[in-house]
Amino acid sequence: MWTLRYAIGVSNGGKEVHVDDVALAIELLLGSDGIEGQAYSCCDLYISEFDEANVAKEIANSTSLIAGTQKRPKNEIDVAKIKGLVMQFGGADRLYETVESLVKQVQLRQ
Repeated sequence: MWTLRYAIGVSNGGKEVHVDDVALAIELLLGSDGIEGQAYSCCDLYISEFDEANVAKEIANSTSLIAGTQKRPKNEIDVAKIKGLVMQFGGADRLYETVESLVKQVQLRQ
């Protein structure tokens, strides 16, 4: 029996925030007093393609090869100000849920 095996190349990454977290941040800011004229950074985490590929591989129970290395950001975005307004981002749990949903959609199409 043949097993189909893929090689996935990874090389990039980016600072990300889930759309649900953006909506939550907007709602939080609209309901906050005394913040007029201020800027708030909204960024959850840096996600490399290496992270995404490994999460998808785990969820799909795949034997695919991941070619590339883990990337890290050159600079961090300071979100302490918005977190001071009790903002909580989805973090790694939301990343896992999102990738899981995408993997399931792909599997349904096969």
